[in-house]
Amino acid sequence: MRLFNVYGPGQTDEFLIPWIIKQVERSKAVQVKDPESKRDFIFVSDVVQAFLLAERNGRPGECYNIGSGETTGVRELVSEICKIWELERIPVTSDQDGRKMGVTRADISKARAELRWSPTVDLCLGLKRVRESMIS
Repeated sequence: MRLFNVYGPGQTDEFLIPWIIKQVERSKAVQVKDPESKRDFIFVSDVVQAFLLAERNGRPGECYNIGSGETTGVRELVSEICKIWELERIPVTSDQDGRKMGVTRADISKARAELRWSPTVDLCLGLKRVRESMIS
């Protein structure tokens, strides 16, 4: 299983989404390595489902990409988090000198075909679930 950017409740600040949430809640700006990067985010429950289906339907030795199949820019991610947290939009800056993270997007066609898997939690819903877990 080749996992892309997994996120969900309980994740530590070492990962991008909790790192952004922490900054959104406590500061006037968000600092990231590359504000222009785009990533493929996948909610943890979809990853669990992929593993369960791989056990049942997967072929030994095969590699499956597990992601949403979509890209989300870091600036767009910050904007969505601000909206869900009902906060004013805040600026996004870089804390690195020219380091570029680029774009990641999973080609999930093989997982769809062979595992009969597809993600069910989009980024907005996943972020709402993270938020709910933080206030409960």
